[in-house]
Amino acid sequence: MMVTLDLVVNTLESVSLLFHFAPLLFLGSSRYLSVFTPDQLQAASYRSIELFEHGFAICLVIFGFIVSRWHPP
Repeated sequence: MMVTLDLVVNTLESVSLLFHFAPLLFLGSSRYLSVFTPDQLQAASYRSIELFEHGFAICLVIFGFIVSRWHPP
C-alpha cells in the first residue's frame, strides 16, 4: 500500500509540475497566442499557477497520510 501511495504522490507531483511550465507557454510570443487578449493570457497563467498549488496541497495530504502510517505515534 505504501508503494502504491508513493507512486500516486509522485505521479500527481509530476503532473502538477507541468502547471509551473504552462505560464511560460502562455506568456510567450507565439503567433497562435495573438487571438487572445493579454488579460486572457495573464488569467490563464495565473490559473495554471493556482492549479499547481492545489495539486501540491493534495500531494502533501497524501504524503502526510503516508508518514503517519509509516511512523505511528
